Amino acid sequence: MKLLLIGLALAQLVSPLLAAGESSEAAAPAGFSWSRTDTSLALRHNDRSVWRLVFDPAKPKSWFHPVYTVDGEVLTAFEPADHPWHRGLWWSWKLINGINYWEEDWRAFATPQSL
Repeated sequence: MKLLLIGLALAQLVSPLLAAGESSEAAAPAGFSWSRTDTSLALRHNDRSVWRLVFDPAKPKSWFHPVYTVDGEVLTAFEPADHPWHRGLWWSWKLINGINYWEEDWRAFATPQSL
């Protein structure tokens, strides 16, 4: 749990890293490192993943998945069968800077039972 809390606290470093376009060699506390791709940024501790932030422009929203416990158990679910629009840990405020982070096109996930 301590590692998870540290990882989430370090999440505040994400925005400056993304905005500045810095490499994965950006400063991180001892034992921690960043792993960046074109669509994600991950925090690692001693070569174990803590969390991954996905910001893929092809996707409608950003999210954290997976988020791990200290023991390596995944805490987040990705598109579970009963809620395929839920992607890990995401921002649940409806509107941020005019972007709707809560709702997606409900028709994309409609089933005959839900209509």
